[in-house]
Amino acid sequence: MRIYFSAAISAGRSYAPVYKKIVEVLNEKGFSVLTEFVADPEVLTMDKHVSPALVYERDVRLVHEADAILAEISHPSTGVGYEIAYALHHNKPVIAVYLSGLNVTKMISGNNHPNLSIHTYESINELLDRLPDWIHEKQRKSA
Repeated sequence: MRIYFSAAISAGRSYAPVYKKIVEVLNEKGFSVLTEFVADPEVLTMDKHVSPALVYERDVRLVHEADAILAEISHPSTGVGYEIAYALHHNKPVIAVYLSGLNVTKMISGNNHPNLSIHTYESINELLDRLPDWIHEKQRKSA
């Protein structure tokens, strides 16, 4: 299963260690992560010389190639919100996850689109343990 992993990049990298662990677990569980670069500590440097148009074209193409979108929304990001909306508009299943107790935008938490599922987690270990099940559950419901 091909996963488009979406998480804050230019909006802040404070959750980057979490992103790295998410990608590692997804790979270990046999998922193909199309956007592993999101978890790379050097992503800002890597994208520094890439035009905004090329980033947009790449990311839109990868959303279309993905079987599902996984969005870590603990850290607010305009780009992540856009990717979620774009994916839902194109009938892609989206799993959004965030650390319990944080305030996330009501544009996401209040969205009742049938292809969107939102999950909170209490710890990184809980997230990593439950993530594969959440993805498979969403895949079954979307099929």
